[in-house]
Amino acid sequence: MSVTAAPSNVARFLPEGAARWPDRTAVAAPEGRGKAWAAVSYAELEARSNRIASGIASLGVERGARVCVFVPPGAELIAIVYALFKLGAVPVLADPGMGRERLLAAVERGEPEVLIGVPRAQLARVLFSASFRSVRHFVTVGRRYGWKGTTLDALVRSAPAAPVLADVGPDEPAAILFTSGSTGPPKGVRYTHGMFLAQVEALRALYVFEPGEVDLACFPLFALFDIAFGMTSVFPDMDATKPAQCDPAKIVDAAERFGATTSFGSPAIWRRVLPY
Repeated sequence: MSVTAAPSNVARFLPEGAARWPDRTAVAAPEGRGKAWAAVSYAELEARSNRIASGIASLGVERGARVCVFVPPGAELIAIVYALFKLGAVPVLADPGMGRERLLAAVERGEPEVLIGVPRAQLARVLFSASFRSVRHFVTVGRRYGWKGTTLDALVRSAPAAPVLADVGPDEPAAILFTSGSTGPPKGVRYTHGMFLAQVEALRALYVFEPGEVDLACFPLFALFDIAFGMTSVFPDMDATKPAQCDPAKIVDAAERFGATTSFGSPAIWRRVLPY
């Protein structure tokens, strides 16, 4: 597939996948207190991301706006990030595992206009408001406990599922991804849509991923690429910010349950899984 003959917006892979494989599982992850497995199809993920995009647009969020996202790995995270891609907004993604001080500094340097996060992230915003002073819109994923803003559910409740796909250029910003900080202060890396598309083609050529394969997504951000290949992302029951503390039994269970064909994760994970 030639990336030059198609739209430059990296989000295009989701509607393409939903059209080709509407019933294929796009994301599977354990959810809720009982940690039961929940699966979301390509069609469901496409509709959800369109509603989120429309809901966020209703706040007045414009193309190029930076949006800080603090949501656990799973279908909701993928839907939110693809919704932002569709709008031409720029998700700012930082690993909470880098530590509080570094994380707050990363948020401050990212200068987001919007914060989309779970209640814990919203509480951090209240307690450390100086680091979030650039934020004008607050969207809680889950229950809102009195702080200002709205909830994601309220935004999408009446939002249409009509297709959304901004006509962005390959050199326009797509995301800001922060390094882990393991070799120095975390640094925000500006990704363009063209860079993401080039990575998709490089990964396709190197690993020959095929539609229908299953990725055991031990590094959540890598799962963003799975949509481009028509793969299923399986998020195991683990704290992605603390890979060295993962339960190897849960990693193996997820791999066997869904028949994983590939996985990407920290060496700290495999040091626990392989002996097990």
